[in-house]
This record gives sequence, structure tokens and C-alpha cells, in this order.
Amino acid sequence: MAKYLRKIFDQSVWIDLKYDDYQRYDWLINSEDIPAEPLVQLRPINKSILSFYLIQDDNSNLDQVLAALGCVLKKLQIDFITIDDSQLTEEKFYVNKSKGRTPDEQVTKEWHYDLTELSGFKLVHLAKLLLDKGDPDVRSKHDLIDFIEASIREHRILLKSCSSEVKKKLQAVSLDYR
Repeated sequence: MAKYLRKIFDQSVWIDLKYDDYQRYDWLINSEDIPAEPLVQLRPINKSILSFYLIQDDNSNLDQVLAALGCVLKKLQIDFITIDDSQLTEEKFYVNKSKGRTPDEQVTKEWHYDLTELSGFKLVHLAKLLLDKGDPDVRSKHDLIDFIEASIREHRILLKSCSSEVKKKLQAVSLDYR
């Protein structure tokens, strides 16, 4: 089953809440309520839209998507959460294919989607859905550098589009930039 990926800032927040059963949050009013921490990581940039990336059934494009998202980071680690694509459509979220902004054209054109028309209520509902049904994950700097290096070698990402931190790390592993 295909899934959607959302880059987040700290997967440990999601893991703690997912497996803690909100034990530290006994002050929450009801079972539909959640702590505020996940909402900070789902902040729509503009027009009540959030970017997601479609990951194929066999995960064959996961490393490429992570490289495209990770090559511009200052911190060489990428935290993300995935959810089955059917979960978002079943819950009546509007998912629209759109052109994203990454240094990898294929990722930008083929696998970028926007969740649109996100109200405050829908954003809380999305966070609850991701907590209940999503899979938080992280890739270390070693994995991320390997993914980025592969994308550069395969001419999907240009070195000049990478952050200075990524360029330094690539030089440390002696990537031939030709």
C-alpha cells in the first residue's frame, strides 16, 4: 500500500505520545483531544496547506525523497512520519497533486502532494490520525549522506543545491564532484 510522508522536526515527540497512551496528559478533556506538541510540527506554511510526499508501495522512492528533503538541511538527520494513503482519503482530507520545491525534479513533479483546506479542527484531527495510525521514523546522518550522495551521482540533485553542512560532510566522505 502506498503511503504519504511528512517531514517533521522531532520524531521522538510522536513516538512518546504514540506509545505513552497520553499518561502524562491526564488533564486532556476527552479522547479526541491531543497535546499541542505535534501541532507545532504540522504548521501549515501558507493558505492552510501542508506538503506530503507519496511513497510507493515497495518504498523504492523513499531514499530519493529523503535525499531531496535532506540535502538542504543544516542538521544532518531527517525525521518524518508516514501514513497509508487510504487513511487520509477515508478521513476526507483533500489531497491534491502539486509541484513541490525540492532540488530533485522527479520528487518535485511526481511525488509531491498538498493537503489543502486545513482548518484548525482538521489540523488537530490530522495530528490525532498521525498519532494513532502513522509511523514516525528517522534517518541518521550516515544514511542521509548515503542517500544524497547516490542522488548526486545519479544526477538527480546538483551539489550546488545542497546546504553548506551537507557539502562539508560529502567532502569528508570524499565524494568525487565531477
